[in-house]
Amino acid sequence: MTIACTGAALLWIILIGGVGLALPSFTIAAIRTLPPQLLATGIGAQTMFRQIGATLGIGAFVAILGTPTTSDILTPFDNTRRFMIAAAAAAAAALALILIRRPAPAPAAPAAATA
Repeated sequence: MTIACTGAALLWIILIGGVGLALPSFTIAAIRTLPPQLLATGIGAQTMFRQIGATLGIGAFVAILGTPTTSDILTPFDNTRRFMIAAAAAAAAALALILIRRPAPAPAAPAAATA
């Protein structure tokens, strides 16, 4: 691994760790002044806005870096579709094997009583 890759990996670890430590603090700061009966609503609103921000950030990141061409997208899509079809067929076959019942053996004829 090159020094640049090592540095980039270390930077990502630090950034991810920083975000992981900051998010609970942001949640606490957002709900600190709420009365107890609005606590769940406050956490839900804060989480919703955080997710909207993340979505807009990822959208901006993709817009800046560019989007892939159609041919780059369709091949993995087709591969995924084939995998899903094969997995569904395998699951259906396994379910059919489980649900198929073998005929019960015929009851033995009662033995004749000897006297």
